[in-house]
Amino acid sequence: MRQTVADKTFDAKIDLIVVGAHLTGMPLNRELVDLGGQLVATTRTAAAYRLYQLAEGTPRKPGLLRVA
Repeated sequence: MRQTVADKTFDAKIDLIVVGAHLTGMPLNRELVDLGGQLVATTRTAAAYRLYQLAEGTPRKPGLLRVA
């Protein structure tokens, strides 16, 4: 699939892992879909990580921290 973004054309597909507002059904998911993004799989975060809400920004942004 060819996509043109800001006068650049891309042919390759890449796997992209997202969290937060880019997830399916969330407010920023449309940005990915509009560029031809397709959901390949859903998964869960490993127990070795904790998901936090970062203090600044709108929409709210997630942060992942690896814990012992």
